[in-house]
Amino acid sequence: MKRFAIIDDCTTKRASVYENLFDSKEDAIRQAQAEWEALTEHDKADRDAYYVASCDIDEDGCIDWESVDPIIEFC
Repeated sequence: MKRFAIIDDCTTKRASVYENLFDSKEDAIRQAQAEWEALTEHDKADRDAYYVASCDIDEDGCIDWESVDPIIEFC
């Protein structure tokens, strides 16, 4: 089942993923945009990547990292 996640690849916490998974690409992008705009310039500079991606969920309810397909990147 395809879901959508916000991937926050921060230099202080590598490849962290927000706990929320979204059923709608539009909802994920809207949430990521709002959170990105709320970050300070310092916090934005501390990211290697910040993006919304489609992904599959494995049988344990976790993201199947081989299925991650970025949709929109914010930095």
